[in-house]
Amino acid sequence: MNRNYRLLFCGWLLGFLLLGAGFNPEGYSAVKVKKKPQKAPPPSSKAAKKSGPAVREGQVLYIKTEKANLRASPADQSDNIIETLPRETQVSLLKRQGSWYLVKLEDGRIGWMAASVLAPKKEEPEAKPTPAEKPKPSARTKEVPKLPLSSQRPPEATPTPLPQQEIKRLQEPSPTPLPMREIKPPQPEARPAEGGKAPSDMVFIPSGEAIVGSSEEEINRMAQRQGVDLAELMDEKPKRQVFVKGFFIDKYEVTQAQYKKFVDATGHKPPLNWEGNTYPAGKGEHPVVFVSWEDAKAYCEWAGKRLPTGEEWEKAARGSEGRVYPWGNEYGGEKVNLVNAGRGDTAPVGEYKGDLSPYEVHDMGGNVSEWTSSWYDSDKNSYILKGGSWYNEIYTARGAQRTAGLPEYRLNIVGFRCAKSP
Repeated sequence: MNRNYRLLFCGWLLGFLLLGAGFNPEGYSAVKVKKKPQKAPPPSSKAAKKSGPAVREGQVLYIKTEKANLRASPADQSDNIIETLPRETQVSLLKRQGSWYLVKLEDGRIGWMAASVLAPKKEEPEAKPTPAEKPKPSARTKEVPKLPLSSQRPPEATPTPLPQQEIKRLQEPSPTPLPMREIKPPQPEARPAEGGKAPSDMVFIPSGEAIVGSSEEEINRMAQRQGVDLAELMDEKPKRQVFVKGFFIDKYEVTQAQYKKFVDATGHKPPLNWEGNTYPAGKGEHPVVFVSWEDAKAYCEWAGKRLPTGEEWEKAARGSEGRVYPWGNEYGGEKVNLVNAGRGDTAPVGEYKGDLSPYEVHDMGGNVSEWTSSWYDSDKNSYILKGGSWYNEIYTARGAQRTAGLPEYRLNIVGFRCAKSP
């Protein structure tokens, strides 16, 4: 009896040990073993989205839709269409502004197009070599991986807040701000001692010191007050005093009617918005627009005048005291043809009486921006545009404001006035 108990006990103990070790009585297989995790299969080429090449300034683009409109301004309006262009028309990107591109056609014309209708031309895919054609690397050399077509051109770097040129300007020591004296509007000289009697359509700006540019303090204050990007204003530095020799300048911007006389007399190519040799009906006294730098220069020379320099223009706008705006140092709701006026177009010259400089020169704050004869920077590929326009915000009406304009620009916000040496 004791022996049976001992055998029973030993059998029970043996079974317990075997089950604890993972013994399976049904086929002698091991107990569950953790399976090695499998790696997820790589995504298929169909699932992986390939981003197209980054669009950059200067790149050649093509119209990808059946047709697209070339416009005079970056707005979807029926009255600013210059021409409707077909698919595959080639353009060069000059500038990006939100969902609009400023482009240049092969014939030299410039205008705005919606970004959605343009795309780089797709390159033909490179033929892949068959396994038999693929060269085998030798034992001494390593196989050089073949670069995809997209890497034949360096990838576009992430845009930085400021270009290198502006960063260099920011690192320059800021000049000491010049003291501002009490503003007393000078009276225009009807018979200047330096240059004789002023022509009836011009005023004389006497020789003397002028304040041009803006200090860093003024730039920061303007950026905070009107929410302007500092990068747009840094080209106004430094604020300085310069000597400007006496000169004459037109009281008003050159009008459509005046420009027609020039076109009729010389056979010069008319602006883009004219029908034949005739300006739009009812706009004879509006400033002429859609004129390039060369167009403006040619008109001034035909009239026996010239384009003003950037410093001459700024002195005529700010006076010898260096006003912030042509009318004073603050914007107090003066009637100026800027975007907040709500007109949405040019106005007859001189209509906005509040836009008057110390020398009684009209429309230097708004209506249209104006060409000058001064280079924008040392690269000498753009000229300085001065003054705001009907499309711009109030900060552009300041006398120190300067914008880079490519010589071939023909826009409905850009016109000009002439100057003349005594």
